[in-house]
Amino acid sequence: MASDAPLDSMAEFHHGGWTFVCSAEQLPDGLYHPVVRYRCPPSNVLRTLAIEKDRYGSASEALLAAKERAVAWLDEREGDGRSSD
Repeated sequence: MASDAPLDSMAEFHHGGWTFVCSAEQLPDGLYHPVVRYRCPPSNVLRTLAIEKDRYGSASEALLAAKERAVAWLDEREGDGRSSD
């Protein structure tokens, strides 16, 4: 099966003072799902934020979706990582 990326693709990026680790993980059916993790300050422990249910035909699409979810998560919390509830 041809693929545009390795089995799992991962990218670390910074947004709003946070460090996110986003990945596209390949499922048995060949599709990819996005996973979002973040480094929890001040310890930098890696925590899983979301494993999205959406499926994508390529790793690059899933990785982009993971990054978009990370940005939306932070925006929903007004930049501090805490819910505004």
